This record gives sequence, C-alpha cells and structure tokens, in this order.
Amino acid sequence: MAKRPPTLLARLVPPTESKPRNRSNAKSKAEAKPKPQRPPAPKKGRPIAPFQNKAQGAPVRIAILDDQPLVILGLTVSLEETGNFTLCGQATTIPDARELIEQARPDVTILDLSLGGRDGVEFLEELHRLHPAGKILVLTACDENLYARWAFRAGASGYLMKTSGPEEVIAALRTILRGNKAASESLQQAALARALGEGGVSPSSTPLHGLSQRELQVFSHLGGGKTTSEIAGLLNLGVKTIGTYRERLKDKLGLLTGPELEESARQYVRNGIIPEVGKR
Repeated sequence: MAKRPPTLLARLVPPTESKPRNRSNAKSKAEAKPKPQRPPAPKKGRPIAPFQNKAQGAPVRIAILDDQPLVILGLTVSLEETGNFTLCGQATTIPDARELIEQARPDVTILDLSLGGRDGVEFLEELHRLHPAGKILVLTACDENLYARWAFRAGASGYLMKTSGPEEVIAALRTILRGNKAASESLQQAALARALGEGGVSPSSTPLHGLSQRELQVFSHLGGGKTTSEIAGLLNLGVKTIGTYRERLKDKLGLLTGPELEESARQYVRNGIIPEVGKR
C-alpha cells in the first residue's frame, strides 16, 4: 500500500519517539524534593539622592502657584528634565491654590508672592499652616531686599527672584529639601554683612527684632516707595490703620517725623540698616 504524504500538521509538529516508561525512575523523580534556591541578590542601582523620597525612591512632588502660564510651563519642563522632580499640581488663583495644597500635599510648593495681585506673605503663612510638613520656595518678581526677610519669617524655606535661571531654581530646591535655607548670592552676602555688623550697625543693636510681622510689612513697603493708601490696599487694611502703624514705627524706631521714617525705611530696604537720623 502506498504511503500517504504527511499532513501539514505533521510537518509542523515532528513525531516523537515512544520510549518505554521507567516507572521506578519516574516515581523517584516525583518523590525527590526540589533543592532550595537562594534568593536573588539585590540589584545594584544608582543611590537615591538626598533630595529624593528615600522611602520609595520616587521623584519629589512639586506644586506651582503662579498666575503666569509661561512660568508654569518653563518650570515644569526644567524640573521634569532632571528626573528628580514631578509636577503634582498647579494653580493660578488663591482659592485654587488653597484647595490644591490641602488635597495634593506636595513636598515643595513654588509660590509667587504676587499671586492674585495681592501681598502674598499672609497667604504664605496660611500655606505653612495648611501643610507644615511641606517646604515653600518663593519665586517672584517682588524685590528680595524688600520681601525676603519677612517671607522667611512667615515660613518660606527659600527665596529667589524670577530673574534666576533654571539651574538656580533646581539648586535651591535641593538645598531646602536637605533642610537648609536657600537664597540668591546677593541676598546671602547682604545677610552676612549684617551678621558681621558691617555698615555701622551691629545685629544686636538693630530695633527691627522688636517689630511685629505687620509692622515690618508696613516698614518694608514704605521703603519700597509705597504710599499709605497703596500699603492699605496691598494689606487689605484701612488707611487709618496704616497711619496707626506708622506712628508705632516712629515710636519703636525713635524717629520724629514721617519723612524720617520713610528715609529710614528706604535705607533699610536698600542697605539692610537703620540710619542714625533724627533719633529721639
């Protein structure tokens, strides 16, 4: 009888040879216990940087509070290119920013003090109360000589001007995530000069330490050339209230007149010192 040609299935699956089954050998293999295997050695990888989430090795979560979309976009691109940071949210108004911080709980918040067109130091204080474990880096166009001192008092961990480059922002983030304060080189030099007592005024003799947060705000705005009515609008206070703060400042600083107060404020903003003019 002629043999039939192999089917397609047979060509694809080669025939297997049948061998007599060795039952004793099969039984011994079934009864043999598998040898214990050693656990795989941990993989060696790049050590987690000090500014990363050490618990999970995840990127640091950043929230950006700024009303300029181009600033948000530029920051997002620069931060995510490093591989160490990721954007967890953004907000362009104070109500949205408040909700974002309460829900997202970011590791670091980048805040523009001009958010909402108002003096942002009070909002900075609120953010610090809402999420005390989070760090706050101020990135703003507000003059550092005018605002930085009381931004740090309000809970900021770092202060940079918007003229700073992306590398400066990233360096500042890494600095504050290690538990230190971050500021521009010029601001650091000014602080060092005050600490050394340069300019004729020693740190212990300056009366600024006796001012309240609100008094220091009014004094700083005066030094920035703001009028009484402009300061009232910025701080959401009445003009008479600002007048009362002006009188308190004159009394605490030993000054006689309004022009002397304004000149002292300008010197403070410009040089970080209180000049010896018209003291009582």
